[in-house]
Amino acid sequence: MQKQQVQFAGVVTYWSSSSSSQETLREGLNKLGLGSFVPEKMSSSEALKLAMQTCGNRRRLVRPLSGTVGYALVDETASTSSVDHSCGLVGKLSGLGLSFSDESSPLTHGIRADFEKYLGVVPHRAVTASLVKLVGEFGGVSLRDRGGIYWIPEEKAQAWADAARVFESASVLGSTSVYEFNIVHDDKSIRGVVDALISEIEGEVSDIQSAISAGTLGARALESRQTKAVEMAERIETFEKTFSVSLATLRASVDSAKSAAVTATLAAMAG
Repeated sequence: MQKQQVQFAGVVTYWSSSSSSQETLREGLNKLGLGSFVPEKMSSSEALKLAMQTCGNRRRLVRPLSGTVGYALVDETASTSSVDHSCGLVGKLSGLGLSFSDESSPLTHGIRADFEKYLGVVPHRAVTASLVKLVGEFGGVSLRDRGGIYWIPEEKAQAWADAARVFESASVLGSTSVYEFNIVHDDKSIRGVVDALISEIEGEVSDIQSAISAGTLGARALESRQTKAVEMAERIETFEKTFSVSLATLRASVDSAKSAAVTATLAAMAG
């Protein structure tokens, strides 16, 4: 029997995210040397809104207060001829902490407990943003213009899987699930990944050129564009070696953007 060894070209990954424990994320990501990717937890206002929403329903609405940080439970009563609203429990945030319009309300204790719990929670949108940043850290690219599906190089596949397990274990409201599957090193797979890189870098080059043309960037901002161009050139070189392709046109575009940034930086420093 002949055995044929399959060569993989990395993994394709996507995920569904949920709100997560920042403490669990910090502990797990720090162990992996990825502490800088721990996302920010939700604000006090977001935590209060979420806590009060646990008491809401179709006829009990949660509405923000005007002129202060807080929310009110508003009860709605509908009849055949009218809809009436009455303000119930109000929760406010101030320098003294969280207070309620009726501390003896049977709802107060539960809302306060949920508020304290949610203060350590990372919103699902911040979880997604952190995962996207990790894709970039591992040399990956988005396979769609609007994101959602990403490619991770083979040499970083295990590091990505380890980080993904941390995010999955940190779920507290719902469930974060990260999916990965290997792609075979063939012409179609290579074309898909390389085309995604070209699209991404062309967009970044266009952003750099537009910013320079606007003439509003200072020397420091222009230097950051130079650094970005160097990073893009390194990514192109990595892809050329990994997939045995030539991206000369793309390299030329990046070199042009870098030269423009250098020229603009010197002009800005000259005053």
